[in-house]
Amino acid sequence: MGVPACVRGPWLGVWCVGAWLASGCADGTATGPGVTADMAEPPSASVVTFWRGFEHEWTHNHRWNRFGNWVSRDPDCPEGQCWSLNHAAASGTSADTAQARTHVTYGALGDLGFVQRRVTTTFALQMAYPSWRQTGVMRIELADLPPMQADALREQSLVGFLNGFDVYATDGSPSAKPIDFSVAVDDVRWSGDGEGIDVQWSAYLMMGCSSEECALSPEATYAVEFEVGVLGSPSPMGVARATLHHRYGWDAPRNLLGSGKNPDAVELRPKPVRRSVKATEVVTTPVPVMTRLSMHLFRWDRFDKPADQHMVGWRSVVDASKTLDGSVDVAADLLFKNWVPQMGRHQVFAYEEVGAADMKADITVLNFPNPTMDAMWLTHHEWGGKEAPADGQEAVTSMQVRPSEGT
Repeated sequence: MGVPACVRGPWLGVWCVGAWLASGCADGTATGPGVTADMAEPPSASVVTFWRGFEHEWTHNHRWNRFGNWVSRDPDCPEGQCWSLNHAAASGTSADTAQARTHVTYGALGDLGFVQRRVTTTFALQMAYPSWRQTGVMRIELADLPPMQADALREQSLVGFLNGFDVYATDGSPSAKPIDFSVAVDDVRWSGDGEGIDVQWSAYLMMGCSSEECALSPEATYAVEFEVGVLGSPSPMGVARATLHHRYGWDAPRNLLGSGKNPDAVELRPKPVRRSVKATEVVTTPVPVMTRLSMHLFRWDRFDKPADQHMVGWRSVVDASKTLDGSVDVAADLLFKNWVPQMGRHQVFAYEEVGAADMKADITVLNFPNPTMDAMWLTHHEWGGKEAPADGQEAVTSMQVRPSEGT
C-alpha cells in the first residue's frame, strides 16, 4: 500500500507520512503479535531516527508486566541501513489488545556523527518499598565503531538523548503496578584521552501490588532498559532546553465490583503542557528530544503518599516549533490514566481508583541542519495475559524501516 505525500499534521492528530527529499515511500515490514499500519520510509542509509515519545491505550487497566517503546538500528539489516520501531506491552492476568502510536522524526545525517547504545539495569524490588536510584557511566569506544562512523564523531560537539525505554518483569517474577519510574541521559562527554564517549545515565523504579488479584510474593525482579543516542556536530546542536511538568489528580466513577459509585467523575482529557524558551541561536529546523522522562504516582491528599496504580493509558510525546520572535515553543503531552469510561464491560475486575500523578520530561531542542520528516506509526498490539512471561519477543511488536528504492 502506498503512502501519500503530505505536510505535518496537527498536534497528536492523524499525521500524514510521505515524501521526503523528493523521494517516494515504501512499505515497512511488521513483526510481532499485532498488526501495524503503513509507515513512511527514510530514503537514505545515512539517517538518524529521533524518538519523540508514544501513546498507549488498553481496553481496561493492567499491571506493568511489560511496558515500553523505543527505536533502534536493526542489526539484521546489511551495513546498519535499517531502523526498527518497537512497542512492548504485557498485562498480568487478563488478555487485552492495545492501540499505540510511536512518534519519530527522521533526519538526514549528512556529515554529522551518530552512535546509539542500550543501557540495561536490574531492580530487585521489595513491593511498595523505595529502591535505590541506579546510576552508571557507559563508555563508547571509537575503536569499536566502523572507521567512517568513528571519524564522523571524533572531536565533534556531542549531545545525548533518550531513544526510548523498556520495563519488564524477569525470571518469572510476578507482575506489579508502577509507583515511580525514571530514565535519564544525564551527561555525554569525551573521555580524557579523546578516544571514547562517556555517557552518564540514571534510572529509578518502584513497584507495588496492593490489590486483591496479586496477593503474590512481596519480591520481584524488573529490568529497565533504554536506548541512548549520541549526535556529533562541529558546533553545539542543543539550542534550547526546557523541563515540562504535569501534576494532576483524578476521581473515579467506581471501585472494584461497582462499590463507591461517583457519577460525576470525568475522564482525564488534558491539553499538552507548553512553554516558550529562548534559543541560543537562530533555529532553522527544531527537533525535540528527551533527556529525562519520569513518573510518580501518589494519593491526592495532604500527605501525597506514594500509591501503586493499574494503567489503562499513557502519553509521553514532545513537540517543538519556531516562533516569530526567535524563541522555540516546546510542548509535551504527559499523561498516566488509571481508567476510561465503560472499562468494566471488558473486565469486571478492572480497578477504577482515585489517584494522582506527577509526570516530567526534560527536553532538548536540536537545531538540526539537514532535512527532516515527522512520522507516526500506528500499532495494534495483542497480549494473551495469564501471567505469561513477558521478557521474550512475544511481548514486542516491531516495524522495520528500510531505505526507499531508487534513492
